[in-house]
Amino acid sequence: MKNKTLVAGCLLAMIFSSCIKDKNIPAEPDALTPPSGFLWEMSRNVQLNIGINDNRFGNAIHTIAVYGGNPLDGGKLITKGAASDGKPFISTIYLTDTLQSLFIVKTAPDNSAMQKEFTISSNIITVTIGAVPVPSGKPMEGPDCNTGCSRTITKSDNDIDVKNGETVCITGDDITVSYTANNKGTVRICGKNVTVQNSNLNNKSTLIIAETGSVNFQNLNINGGISFENYGTCSIDGGFSPNGPVINTGSLSIASDFNISNSGSLNNRGTIAVKGNTNVNSRGNLNKGKISTENFTVNSGADFTNLCGLFVANNYNSNGTMANYQLITVGATTTINSQSELGLYNSAMITTSDIVLNGSIKGYGTTSLAKVYNHTTINSDAAINGDVQFCDENGIEENYAGKYGGFVNGAVAACDVYVPAGSCNDTGNGLPLVKDTDADGVADDMDDYPDDAMKAFNNYYPADGSKVTITFEDLWPYKGDFDFNDLVMDYRYNIITNAGNSVATVTGDFRLLAGGGAFNNGFGVEFPVAGSIVKNVRGGTLEANQAKAVIILFNDMHKHLQWSNTDETKPSSTPVPFTVSFDLKNGPLLSSFGIGNYNPFTWNNATATATSRNEIHLPGQANTTIGSAGLFGSGDDNSSASKNWFYVSKDGMPWALTIPTTFKYPKEGANMKDAYKYFIAWANSGGAAYPNWYIDEPGYRTNSFIYKP
Repeated sequence: MKNKTLVAGCLLAMIFSSCIKDKNIPAEPDALTPPSGFLWEMSRNVQLNIGINDNRFGNAIHTIAVYGGNPLDGGKLITKGAASDGKPFISTIYLTDTLQSLFIVKTAPDNSAMQKEFTISSNIITVTIGAVPVPSGKPMEGPDCNTGCSRTITKSDNDIDVKNGETVCITGDDITVSYTANNKGTVRICGKNVTVQNSNLNNKSTLIIAETGSVNFQNLNINGGISFENYGTCSIDGGFSPNGPVINTGSLSIASDFNISNSGSLNNRGTIAVKGNTNVNSRGNLNKGKISTENFTVNSGADFTNLCGLFVANNYNSNGTMANYQLITVGATTTINSQSELGLYNSAMITTSDIVLNGSIKGYGTTSLAKVYNHTTINSDAAINGDVQFCDENGIEENYAGKYGGFVNGAVAACDVYVPAGSCNDTGNGLPLVKDTDADGVADDMDDYPDDAMKAFNNYYPADGSKVTITFEDLWPYKGDFDFNDLVMDYRYNIITNAGNSVATVTGDFRLLAGGGAFNNGFGVEFPVAGSIVKNVRGGTLEANQAKAVIILFNDMHKHLQWSNTDETKPSSTPVPFTVSFDLKNGPLLSSFGIGNYNPFTWNNATATATSRNEIHLPGQANTTIGSAGLFGSGDDNSSASKNWFYVSKDGMPWALTIPTTFKYPKEGANMKDAYKYFIAWANSGGAAYPNWYIDEPGYRTNSFIYKP
């Protein structure tokens, strides 16, 4: 509690709701010299304008969700709303100054999602998100030439002998080299624009093109099993027939045939362009990137797993096993021979001009699609099996399947299965089946209120699961003791919007934490809408005689909080919760209503009337309609309605602060400087230095000055 003599004097002066501090109350720190115009804010308004470039679903609604951290790592939701092609999602959010980036997730009607991180470089963020996710960075990184090199080649050299077990690193740019690598010798190429006239690789040698490297092989000779790793840019003027493992995460261009021998294997995570034929003769081959080739053959006993894109200009011929999880396109004829299987997994897709089926196409998991544009031949004992649609746009021309062939185990001749587009399959097929129970245009999977057509999305201040704190000094228009514990509330809002991004319902969860002031302080919030559109107020009171909607939570904090929760020599009270909510009829767009930056205030209810009271607001926030301006400019106050400048003292001090966390406030008899070591540095810099002054980092707090119940 404040000094009782002071309180008695104040109560005698009933025309005021505050009075001058006495000599026993500590003053605000003398070292505080905030710059002119500083409003003591620890957060700022940021406007988001997020468009989409995705016309796959016509005018159907996509959702935009914005997080304060990576949602895959527990980042919390801030705002969410609807966007469609040509109609961006616009939201105004109140963000703590310490937050420097946002994560934006776009979810399409088929529930496929894209995520991007954006740096907050200004108070307006305008972005457009496309239809397909941008592939992530390379999943494998090879060695460089900074360590582990036996020798380093920086100039042209056509007679490099790589001895057994030696590692030769080629780092020069724009050079020409030739080399011979013997058993267990290694060549690393890290230079740019390197021409290799002759590359002779002998048994168990290793060739590595580093991520920084770019190389053209004019003559690549391979004898015995070698290891080939490309993490950069590589072109081969002839064919390529490695007899060992091939790893590619970069760009590999082969001018003729690519033969994967029965002693080799392929692990592709980048791009491979083969201007000749690709022949697979081994097992354990994996494509997580994109491969283009003239013809593609999987020979008997071999297998190939396609996890991204395989693009065959002419013919695809299989005598082995193909497991396809994404997309195969064939420009001419696909032939699946007897005892060979084309497996389609979880919405995979193959498209081809013609198909000759002697073996089987089998679907696993979510229904996949085999699509034929021209001619189908299904021969005897061939089978289309399981979770797959077979689509011939002209109808199946030849079907000779016997008793055990044809369509079995759920496979059907149809073309309408939905296959989502993505980074590996940029076309997809069909349209998603969208369930929208309340018919508001937002699919149930994306609708936070799927059974209520008036509501669709949650928007939080602060981020979901967090709270902010507002603290008051209650001696306005005179300065108090600067402990900011006369009235302390923490709170959070949920602004619920409809499918059109208009505000439908506002919910606020508040807690009265402390009441260190002696006055009968009330608490309310002014919202940026007319009171006439506010309906169904729950947990609070909508005030009359107000131009804007003003919701009162309580009129006298002492009726709710038995003890002040500021004096450690006295008992403590449990924080008192208040939940307030109201609906809006024809509510404004979220972009104008905003999320979080409203107008909370307090006043001494003992001196108030139904039409006039002396309010205390955050710096820069104006009084409400019935908040008296009679004390503006008196005492220590420097408010001026004509200058649109409110609740900052003549030497720049505030009477209220909003702190973007659940704040540990000073105890009675201490002030902010005592409790928080960097508070002065922050204020005197106008908020630039130590924007996180209020957090519990080593050396930031003096805990003996902070109230502990």
